[in-house]
Amino acid sequence: MLPLSCIGNVCYADEFHKTCTVISMLAFCYRNFKDAKIIENFTFLNNLVNEMQSDSIIAFRYENQSLLALLARENLNDSIKISISFENYVKASLLNQGFVVHKIDGNINNKKYKAISKKQNDEPVSINELKLYEPFSTQDIGTQYYIKSLKNYTLGLDFILDSPNYMQYLKEIDQKIKEIINNFYTLRNTLHFTTGGNLLNVGFDEILTLTQLIDFVNNNIIYQHNHLISDFKLKYNSTLYSESNNLPRIFI
Repeated sequence: MLPLSCIGNVCYADEFHKTCTVISMLAFCYRNFKDAKIIENFTFLNNLVNEMQSDSIIAFRYENQSLLALLARENLNDSIKISISFENYVKASLLNQGFVVHKIDGNINNKKYKAISKKQNDEPVSINELKLYEPFSTQDIGTQYYIKSLKNYTLGLDFILDSPNYMQYLKEIDQKIKEIINNFYTLRNTLHFTTGGNLLNVGFDEILTLTQLIDFVNNNIIYQHNHLISDFKLKYNSTLYSESNNLPRIFI
């Protein structure tokens, strides 16, 4: 069961709370991505790769070695930050389109929940459809109301990325971006059993990968966040968000 009163879970109550949750999730995606050491030091890596083509000695300067060693140590932490950012983006995007991102509990002794849980395993279930099975509203916020049909965890990133029926609602994630996300997600999953020693590959391919991710964040995460704030002000005439909350682009 999912308590409706918990922060974030109120996203299913109405359009207002859903939009607030999506905006907050996108801001979290942006901050987490930007805080990754490999993103913070993108300009250094880009310059280093370009310089290494003409002078390989440059890579052995002490200051370069020191920073590269730091980035190697942070490689796993960076993969965690980046994969978490994109996992939350995927779920924020589905939520923004009106879909349930928490797992529907099919083990409840009720045939209607079993049916909608089975459907969710194949395709997204809308919030409105869920409410047909279990009505709840804004009036339940602040009470001890639990959404009985929802578990307290969300759909997995790997499940969503591997499902054509889910990915049709995430068309901005092309095959290349999907592969990049999967690579970071795979490295992230080594955190359960690791010595912390991770190799850091630095070359044109890695720079291209980071460039594609930064472009995606600029053109999707930041754009959607700022666009939602503009719509929010017009729709709700609320001072909860303003242009001061807009996220700046990441320049490379």
